[in-house]
Amino acid sequence: TAAAEEGAPAKTKKIKVTFNATHCMYDVITESIEARGWKVVRSETKAPTCNLHWLDQSGIMEWFRRVEPWMKINHYPGMHNALARKTCLARNMARMQRHFPVEYNFLPQTWIVPNEMIDFEKQFDEFGKAKTIFIAKPDAGTQGRGIFLTNELSKIKAAAADRETGLLVVQRYVGKPMLIEGLKFDLRLYFLVGSKLQGEGLEPRLFLFRDGLVRLCTTEYTPPTLENLDQKRMHLTNYAINKKSPDFVQNDGDDDGGHKRSLRWFMEYIAEEHGDKERDKLWNKFKGLCVKMALAVWPTLEAEYRNSFPKDQSGGAMGSRSFEVLGVDVMMDEKRRPILIEVNHLPSFTCDSPLDEDIKSRVVQQTLDMVCRLDGGDKATYDAAVAARLRGEAPTAATAERESILDALSYKDFERAYPAPPDTPKAHARYEAIRAKANEACRPLISVVTRPTSSSAERRPPTALGGSTGSSSSARRSEGSTTAGSSASSTGLPPRPRPPPGGPAPMRARPPAERPTAPSCVSPDPIGRRSRSAPLNLRRATPDLPALPNSPGHSTSPTGTPRSEKVRRRASSGEASSKVRLMSAVARHQLTRKSLPMAQAQIML
Repeated sequence: TAAAEEGAPAKTKKIKVTFNATHCMYDVITESIEARGWKVVRSETKAPTCNLHWLDQSGIMEWFRRVEPWMKINHYPGMHNALARKTCLARNMARMQRHFPVEYNFLPQTWIVPNEMIDFEKQFDEFGKAKTIFIAKPDAGTQGRGIFLTNELSKIKAAAADRETGLLVVQRYVGKPMLIEGLKFDLRLYFLVGSKLQGEGLEPRLFLFRDGLVRLCTTEYTPPTLENLDQKRMHLTNYAINKKSPDFVQNDGDDDGGHKRSLRWFMEYIAEEHGDKERDKLWNKFKGLCVKMALAVWPTLEAEYRNSFPKDQSGGAMGSRSFEVLGVDVMMDEKRRPILIEVNHLPSFTCDSPLDEDIKSRVVQQTLDMVCRLDGGDKATYDAAVAARLRGEAPTAATAERESILDALSYKDFERAYPAPPDTPKAHARYEAIRAKANEACRPLISVVTRPTSSSAERRPPTALGGSTGSSSSARRSEGSTTAGSSASSTGLPPRPRPPPGGPAPMRARPPAERPTAPSCVSPDPIGRRSRSAPLNLRRATPDLPALPNSPGHSTSPTGTPRSEKVRRRASSGEASSKVRLMSAVARHQLTRKSLPMAQAQIML
């Protein structure tokens, strides 16, 4: 009080950075947060306004619409469907392998059954037997559950027919792996996916951690035979399986023993056995594998990023909202070539030993240093940036200061893998060629998934999280709720292109009563009038398709019957064309609003 009377400035209480721990499962993460002086929030009601959201459980998608431009979240929209699911990983890598067969040879020959059963059956003789051993994995399986080895087609078919199992990923089993002390092993690499906003694009910044985990089996390895195919602790390197073995030895901090060791120890082991040159060559292979894997799906991640978050009214002044630490599991064959096993977008940070505590705590702390340079007043900073943009003032250098560390070649144990260092022009050229081809391959899908931004959305003022005029998905639904015959822009699909001046007038869609049924989904606008380079507008091809429930175009009939139900009735009565039967199938599968464009894109491809 005396200081205030003398005219001294009053002390302002510093606002703490808040951390949403309602879905954080690991103590090593919350301990790292508390060590920074940040506030850990465990209340569901207070969690949505936190600066940083860390999710270690499923149900990630519902959180993206809550992440305002001044917040961060430890996931990218679409990463689960791009890399984490085994079927999606196989498809995306196979697509790039057709264009770059040498660069993408780090995945064994793979089939997705039952979808590719006809081609897979060619690997067997007339008795359903094969000379090759195959390993089958459930699409969404974790911790080794549901994995088995076989050379019998009947076992594969039986597993594929099980509805609880779902799709199966079947691969040629690597029968000659690299061994350590006679044991098969795999490596857990920690791969940090960061990004910078550049205009309308999202530029990747990818880093590989110089340490990780080596996980060994507990049964001595012998080549697979019909007698030992069921010995999981010989063939499967999953830690969840081997730690239950009576022969399992926990690491007590000494890297030379135990069934779990560090990646740093492994690289030194390679140098001792094969020389420093071979160690450096192997490390570059690890970096190349991770970069190629990420660049193959980056266009879809970029499109999902633009569509999933509330609108940023500051023009990107706060930087990218997403980052992600991926657990990349690889194994080695006898020639020391890395083979990609799977990608974990929810890697475990459980610390069962001092070795785990050391490695995982460094991963978390250094990740926070690089991508979470937060301040408790970030919301006020964002509001000031929005106001400055409305006044037409130039943006401040706050974003450049926050993201400058992402341009460094390394930070402590993280080494930048992409963009490639300046002294590696060949790697740089190779990565850019891969990225260009990925953009080209994903363009048809992105053209359907991407929602155009309306002028009204550009003018919409920013509001607090949960506001009635905010940019959340609920607000978008309320603003865009129309009938099935509304314009394409209100439904989130690409608008119908206008004809050039002097060109033919756009064809008027016939009323439903005048439209003849057709044996296929035919656009009312002849395909010959569309530019060869323009993407196919699926809304034009099916102008009277009803929207799904909870979607912008959903409505009900005057009797209260959902239009999707009316479509099913028409399809069952045989009065509908194939386009109506298509939507009937979509309605039966209860696809969500966001998955509908993806389904349409797959049909188009």
